[in-house]
Amino acid sequence: MYMSKITAIAAAALLLIGCGKAQMQRGHYKVPTVEVGLHWDTATNKWLVDLDGTGKQNPKQAKTIIPTGADATMFVVDIAGAQTFKNSGPISIWEGENAKSLPQSGINSNQIIGPFVTKNRKSLVFFDLNTTKVTLNYELHFNSGIPTVDPIIENNP
Repeated sequence: MYMSKITAIAAAALLLIGCGKAQMQRGHYKVPTVEVGLHWDTATNKWLVDLDGTGKQNPKQAKTIIPTGADATMFVVDIAGAQTFKNSGPISIWEGENAKSLPQSGINSNQIIGPFVTKNRKSLVFFDLNTTKVTLNYELHFNSGIPTVDPIIENNP
């Protein structure tokens, strides 16, 4: 059952590439989705993050908590404005509750499937399996030389 969910999620994610607003459903099973909006503030030359429409905030305080008992969660990250995700290595993910200041390159967690980036490089999709209680730090990378942005995910299987 677990592997079939992972396979279905991965297959559906591949179909999402290039599509509009991501919402995935297989039969009666709907994958929980977190929408992350990225906004470059030209006045301060800093990123602001909007998690699920709750309003723009400093990325250092932007934390998504996956509730206890939740299944795999799909993250859809969209960029407002002219910026695009880096062609190679658009996201780095690493584990550790107090590891925000110790960024790593690549995907360094078995909790993550993806990432998948749309053709126009404006949206990125990845999946958090939420099978282990862990804090996931992630850093998004962009083509234009604009600094990275780094919200946090807290898993609670």
